[in-house]
Amino acid sequence: MAGIVLESDRRREALRTNLWFMPTVEVLAAVGLFVVTDALDRAVYHGELGIPNWVTFGTPDSARQVLTAIAAAIITVVGVVFSITIVALTLASTQFGPRMLRTFIRDRGTQVTLGTFVASFVYATAALVSIGSEFVPHISITVSIASMVLDLAVLIFFINHIANAIQLPNVIAEIAGEVSVAIESQRDRGPVDAQFGPSAEELLAQLTTGGGEVRVTAADRCRTRCPGSRGRAASLRGIGRSAGRAAGGTAGGSGAPADTGVSARTASCGGCRRCG
Repeated sequence: MAGIVLESDRRREALRTNLWFMPTVEVLAAVGLFVVTDALDRAVYHGELGIPNWVTFGTPDSARQVLTAIAAAIITVVGVVFSITIVALTLASTQFGPRMLRTFIRDRGTQVTLGTFVASFVYATAALVSIGSEFVPHISITVSIASMVLDLAVLIFFINHIANAIQLPNVIAEIAGEVSVAIESQRDRGPVDAQFGPSAEELLAQLTTGGGEVRVTAADRCRTRCPGSRGRAASLRGIGRSAGRAAGGTAGGSGAPADTGVSARTASCGGCRRCG
């Protein structure tokens, strides 16, 4: 059960820490909105629906110019604003750590801002493509202009949001909030059954009852050929004596260390060129 919860949390965090999920949702919403407005424009074109005079935009050429200007302006603003923002966050991360970039990516305001700009661009491009030799999507152009005004409001919000987010008190408050949420979520799950290894007493008991020789192959020749291998072998023998004394002293009172399973044959240099 705990594994399922952790997997769910991991997937939720993966969806949260990206810049494609929210823009994708908004782009799909923009495509759906264009399908609706395009159907209304077709009804107006065939005389099945009337629109006020302030919605009309003249000839197809003038409509193309309006939509082209809107699409170009939106994509230019997106590129410039996010490039400058990344530079500012990179400079801030040198003081507050690389966590700043991760916070920027997983921030919901950043994702909504990017999605709003991209969705407006996609909508304006779709409306531009729908213009025919005589057909003018008046309603779609009006909605595109309204989306551009919305983009300006979102841009002001985004600049203010980033300017506040990179300030030190807000960074500390964000970290404290995430820690509090993590503690509360762990508390709600209850105790988790943890699997631990053997205790210290069990390990010491195993030193007196078991043990064996760790065999090596070609690298074993280093024990007699490499000058540094003898020092390592002596160190391993010293570790074995210390472990034996901790496990119960010497074997049979004769001063010989107990069998700890640590062999001097493990003291090899790992296959150097001299022994190769």
